[in-house]
Amino acid sequence: MEEQMKLLVVGRTVLVIMLGAVLIGLLPGLRGRTAELERTQLTEASVTMQGITPLIAPGGAIPLNWLVAGGSVCQVTNVLWDTIPHPSPDVYPYRYRTRDQSGGMGSYFDYIIPVPDGANAVYVRAYAVIDGTRVFGREHAILVRRAINAGSPNERQDSTGLYWFADTDYVRKWYGFEGGTLRSVTRAIGGTVDDWIYQTQRVGLERFRCWLNTGVARMTVQVQFHFAELEGAAAGQRVFDIVLEPGTPNEVLIANVDVAREAGQDYAWTLSRSVVVEDYELTVEFRAKTGSLPPILNGLVLQGISAVPQRQAQQHIAYPEDDTYVTGTNNRRGEERILLGGNAQYHGGLRFNWLQVPQGAIINHASIEVTAAEDVYKEMSLTIYAEAVDNSASFASSQPADLVPNRPRTRASVTWHLSSSEPWLANRKYTSPELREVIQEVVNRPGWRERNALSLLLIANSQADPNPRKIWAREHDTSSDPAQWTRVWLTVDYTPRENYTPAPAPTWTFTPIPTITPTPTQTATPTPTETATPTATETPTPTETATPTVGKVFLPLLLQLLLKD
Repeated sequence: MEEQMKLLVVGRTVLVIMLGAVLIGLLPGLRGRTAELERTQLTEASVTMQGITPLIAPGGAIPLNWLVAGGSVCQVTNVLWDTIPHPSPDVYPYRYRTRDQSGGMGSYFDYIIPVPDGANAVYVRAYAVIDGTRVFGREHAILVRRAINAGSPNERQDSTGLYWFADTDYVRKWYGFEGGTLRSVTRAIGGTVDDWIYQTQRVGLERFRCWLNTGVARMTVQVQFHFAELEGAAAGQRVFDIVLEPGTPNEVLIANVDVAREAGQDYAWTLSRSVVVEDYELTVEFRAKTGSLPPILNGLVLQGISAVPQRQAQQHIAYPEDDTYVTGTNNRRGEERILLGGNAQYHGGLRFNWLQVPQGAIINHASIEVTAAEDVYKEMSLTIYAEAVDNSASFASSQPADLVPNRPRTRASVTWHLSSSEPWLANRKYTSPELREVIQEVVNRPGWRERNALSLLLIANSQADPNPRKIWAREHDTSSDPAQWTRVWLTVDYTPRENYTPAPAPTWTFTPIPTITPTPTQTATPTPTETATPTATETPTPTETATPTVGKVFLPLLLQLLLKD
């Protein structure tokens, strides 16, 4: 009997050991499957609009930026759009779309141009096919008319169907108020069926700002002001001026606003003015008169009346032979720093290849951005020309005719003069004067074509200080991340002369791709187009929770249970 018990114990022990070995063998697979599920959840495919503009106008353009994420390959992406909402894009398809793009995960960019006449809003929804799967983003309404209920934290629709947004402080590249405090009452307001609009107000506000966008060279905006005197001020006690676009050639003054005189107490009153905005942002100032009570505002309605569209092209120095400086007869291409000025000694050359500006486009703005290579307090005097050719050659040649000072120059030029009291600090970015006329002369040439190369010639003038200022050249950049680059950038805002017809949205016939073939590593193209090149986004690796091993947990427990008797 004793021998049988020993055999039984040994048998149980062997069984437990075998069971533990099986569990230990399965554990890595279970761990891998758990991590795979966690990683799938973290990298769900998505497409998201970014930076929606708060106000548009018929005839203008709408810059669009959207993010594609959560996959490996984007077979196609665009933005679907219409002038009516589409809650379900599969059932009720959009009529229009932007051009198709493809690539990796990252940001994409395009325009809607022009905003159709008669539109009250443009509804947009980003779309992508990510690793064979169709993905729709959320629909956004970009408004031609926007109402803000000053002093109220709530949003609400009025009796005419107009939606009023809540009061908000100013946020850069959005909209909002500066200064003032919020006030509210509950008593009835005369002259309106929407009492709630006039029962709240901002008191003592100084300014209102609304970002328009870089897709308009010029926009006419109608501004409607809503008032009610809630504090019992008599006529003449609260008098203030309103100034639209102050300090610009388009400034509009509304002098001596006196709500109590115009409407009395607790009574709704409105006034409207139109103004032309040419600097991408509407600004309205409220200026109190000396000895008067502070300005008030109960509501504001903005409406885009019309706009002139524009696009923006940005290009950087792409190749080492695309920037240089010349001193005497020496072409100093290949150095990390470009020397400028120095009493007519140092002449710089900057070539921008593949510039996405069509022939004959109207240039609204152009400038270069440079990065200082050292702290400097020296005087600098340059005259900036463009090379007067259809398609500029690089600065690789050191033949006399190819040197910067000897190249043909445009008739248009701009002086860039900095005194010793206007210092540069190392690795800070600085912007040139306006180069619109210089770029316009080249773009107007009959032989200019979109994606040609344009060179700027920075010719040093005589000055008191013989020492140059220094900026970083293309050779200084070693990072593949454009955000880290210190090379020179050119920005051109332009209005195309041709009319654009909206592209119709396609009928959905896409067949999912069953197997995704890994995309080979691509050589970085140093001349990006107007469309932002997507940058691959790393998928975050989930942190796996440590799982106790079977040998340390299950085996001792089973042995105890089996051997205790």
